[in-house]
Amino acid sequence: MEALYSVMQGLESRLGGGEGIEGIYGSITATGMHKVLECMRHNCGLGSSSTLVDIGAGLGRPLLHALLLQGAAGSSGSSKATAKGSRAKGLLQQPHSRPIITCASIEQIASLEPCSHAYSFWEGVPLSGKQAFGRLFAQARSMKAVAVVQRAMRGVPPEAHMAQLGFGPLLLIKAFPVNMSGAAL
Repeated sequence: MEALYSVMQGLESRLGGGEGIEGIYGSITATGMHKVLECMRHNCGLGSSSTLVDIGAGLGRPLLHALLLQGAAGSSGSSKATAKGSRAKGLLQQPHSRPIITCASIEQIASLEPCSHAYSFWEGVPLSGKQAFGRLFAQARSMKAVAVVQRAMRGVPPEAHMAQLGFGPLLLIKAFPVNMSGAAL
């Protein structure tokens, strides 16, 4: 896993953060991503029959992490960053293990089916993208769980905030800090 994250950091350094498009300010660390995916595995059934979707996938680091370390059956993502998405497609040698990254914003995606679990580091996702994600999540019968990485939601409980974005009623299972690029979220 260390080699994967080292390759990803090198690619991100060459591409630049967010390419001036998404407004993303860094990447979640391997330890932080493991914590998120392990929580989903333990509490929400993420495993060998699961498919993870990452909204704002960039290079697809969480998708590769889910495939390689968590043993997910598949993964896919949506990213406005076309350069990052195209580079991510060449990272794995085994075709059956590669995540599918659609180079389109979430507002352009028709469905999250057949994915079972969703993830987003959505600091740079605009409100319209979060609302589109919420609508698609609520419509997808295959969805079991969603994890988002965001700075603290102040003034509104996270599940109420997610409901306002169209996710429907959710049960908050766990909230915890993770690290990214040397900064705590």
